[in-house]
Amino acid sequence: MPAPDNRQGGIVCKSHFKRIKSYLEYTAEQKLSIVHGAKPRLGSVQPTIVGSVDRDNPWFVEAMFGPVSVLF
Repeated sequence: MPAPDNRQGGIVCKSHFKRIKSYLEYTAEQKLSIVHGAKPRLGSVQPTIVGSVDRDNPWFVEAMFGPVSVLF
């Protein structure tokens, strides 16, 4: 178990968690590159990096607040 100062809390709002989860599902469907993470569970999302995202992709176009970074 990580030290308490290294832990990340869960996503507070249930609807926001669902939105992040749906984007991660979209990422898998579109076969985008997952560099790290993408394992949502029990109201939290592992820090995630999505790679090779085009500028017209929803990950790039829409504001997404959460533990997800996008590389393009």
